Amino acid sequence: MTPPNRPESAPNRREPVRYAGSEWVAANLKLTLSPFAVKVANILGEIYRGIYHLETGALKKAEWTHPYRVRVAVPDDSLATFDFDGMTQLVFLAHDQCVRVQLDQSGPRQIGLVFSEREREGGMSRRHPTLEDAVALHRERHPLAVEAR
Repeated sequence: MTPPNRPESAPNRREPVRYAGSEWVAANLKLTLSPFAVKVANILGEIYRGIYHLETGALKKAEWTHPYRVRVAVPDDSLATFDFDGMTQLVFLAHDQCVRVQLDQSGPRQIGLVFSEREREGGMSRRHPTLEDAVALHRERHPLAVEAR
């Protein structure tokens, strides 16, 4: 018997969860976020299973009204590729949302994340590939990745 809320075709898949992001920032920091900052806050909400898990002081320092760039400091122990896979999720969501993310230095035990708005087409400084295009390019450029599979 299939447990409630699980479709027959995917018994081992969980239903998607949407964690608090931009709505929480707007309500708790009393701000009107730019449309780009809404994307950033929602990405961070997904990675941290609620943006409220980040330090309030760091969230207050972010420029949530900027139209195409947001910088946020996050804990330095929260970004990894598999266990505690925040780095992987950050990369996947950035490609899905067409957002460039750069790591930056920050205070002790923190990493700065700089988010910049991008488009699918255009010059190198304006475009951002889909996740699928980025993986295809990686496989083409780095044969060791294919050999290790």
